[in-house]
Amino acid sequence: YMTLTNSNFNEQEHIDMAMKVGKSALRVMELLDEAHTNHFGVPEPVQITQNRVEGKAIVVTGHNLFALEELLKQTEGKDINIYTHSEMLPAHGYPQLKKYKHLKGNIGKAWYDQRRLFEKFTGAILATTNCVMPIKGSYSDRFFSYDIAGLEGVQKIENDDFTPLIQKALELSEVHMESDEQLVTGFHHNTV
Repeated sequence: YMTLTNSNFNEQEHIDMAMKVGKSALRVMELLDEAHTNHFGVPEPVQITQNRVEGKAIVVTGHNLFALEELLKQTEGKDINIYTHSEMLPAHGYPQLKKYKHLKGNIGKAWYDQRRLFEKFTGAILATTNCVMPIKGSYSDRFFSYDIAGLEGVQKIENDDFTPLIQKALELSEVHMESDEQLVTGFHHNTV
């Protein structure tokens, strides 16, 4: 613990602490990268659709690639298309995820467009990590949380059983959002 107020005014000690924190953050990112690439493969550049949705659909937001993989397994062959949002965009570059033909594209931009986007998107929604905003609108009945993500008034996925989310997606009308936009993702540091 360090503070610039009333206890330690030594500039070099603060710089040293900042460097120590930075090195720790870098190591954590290295471990996360290693976990992802060992399991999902090294991301490769891929062009995907942006803001185009068709059919029965689920959009997945957050960072949890393992949750996305499990959802892809459980929805395979069920005529449900899976789309990413925001932090989940890089998923499309990983070989073990892009092999699923029903992982279709990305919608929206950053986490802060959720309320507007999720109101417009009429399919089911899965939040996998903490980048969620309190719901304002009529989509709470279509919204599911996973693991650490949680909001009042929404269903939580337990024990990796996505059945309630899948059933909701099948109950809802098909989603149609038109767009000619494209994105390229998958620029991993080993690829570039």
